[in-house]
Amino acid sequence: MVRCGTKVGTGFTFEVDDRQYIFTATHVVEDLQDCRKIEIIDAQGAVSRVTIDKWWTHPNPEIDVAVLVPPHQLTPAGRLEVAVEGIAWGQNAYFVGFPYGTRPETHGMLGPRVAYVRMAIISAFERRKDAAYLHYVLDGHAAVGFSGGPVALRLASDAPLAPIRVAGILTSCRTMAHPVAVGARELDMSVTIQSGYVVAENICYARDGARALGGGVPVRIND
Repeated sequence: MVRCGTKVGTGFTFEVDDRQYIFTATHVVEDLQDCRKIEIIDAQGAVSRVTIDKWWTHPNPEIDVAVLVPPHQLTPAGRLEVAVEGIAWGQNAYFVGFPYGTRPETHGMLGPRVAYVRMAIISAFERRKDAAYLHYVLDGHAAVGFSGGPVALRLASDAPLAPIRVAGILTSCRTMAHPVAVGARELDMSVTIQSGYVVAENICYARDGARALGGGVPVRIND
């Protein structure tokens, strides 16, 4: 979980060329220029505030992707694979995060308190004009707090027990106003509901951004 100023969302460590970075959504850390610190809550529930001196955001504001350089290695080495080709229309995908800034309470029964996981399907592939990569439209239900989290899946060509791959970064979900009715009578009010339309930016934007930024933390492998 990542807090930056008044914003709360999700971020995850990712290794690029044996260096560790934090990937998230730009709007989650949009106050970074002023505060220069983010609050990280890890799977064990430990809270730490770290100073971020170096970061990158995509120059196209429509591509809501940010890469941060942590001051030190935050998580053990464990390289996640990128899913670039072979993603199938209609296949299952999973996104991970902390809706409304909450975490599962396990009271030690299941070990670390990991994030919430939701399942979706790859509903469509879209590409903005002049964009380098496709982005993904998922049919699933997200909530405030999932932004910046990883979208993960397995390719059809992967072995059943192969490590899961990261395809994208969840950046937005579309909501809609739904009228409230009592019986057949519609009231002069509405409630906001999730549409099931979720957008994830291609992980390659963050990978390329990390390489352009440089300065990631060298990953140390524990013996």
